[in-house]
Amino acid sequence: MDGKLRYIESFMDTKEIIEGLMPDDRHNVVPAAWAIIHSNDTQMLSAVSDALPVIATAVNHLPPNSEPAFRDYRFAPALAVPVLTCFKQADSCRCSLYPASNGLDPEKEQRLGFIKIIKEEDHLEEYRVEYTCICAHGETHFETILDESYPYPLWYWKRVDRPLSGS
Repeated sequence: MDGKLRYIESFMDTKEIIEGLMPDDRHNVVPAAWAIIHSNDTQMLSAVSDALPVIATAVNHLPPNSEPAFRDYRFAPALAVPVLTCFKQADSCRCSLYPASNGLDPEKEQRLGFIKIIKEEDHLEEYRVEYTCICAHGETHFETILDESYPYPLWYWKRVDRPLSGS
């Protein structure tokens, strides 16, 4: 192990992750996507990113929800594609992903070694938590708000050009 904590859905191997993202395997699409999103396992990400063109096409052709849902299940696979693209481009950080997604948890990103949380403020009466974060691979700063007023958590990332207080 390279000293970083790994957060990967270990019940799926690389082949299962790739097959899980295909439109004909609706039950494994979300677990396969989260296995990619919540991983810093370079061997797995490398093997899966080799199939990126096929995965991206498959994700674009996923059918919509067949029943009403709080959130479209295609959200997770749609996020997995830019995660793989970022990895494939040899980006050591995932800063470009944060403002574009409201599904990346700063605490998990910190455990994976991508960011460092500098400050955390709970506003429980408002169902939100504010984070001040910095990229672990550069100097990019973020203000992140966790909004828990929905049936599922949403994280809103905002890039900040200046160093934040407490950093």
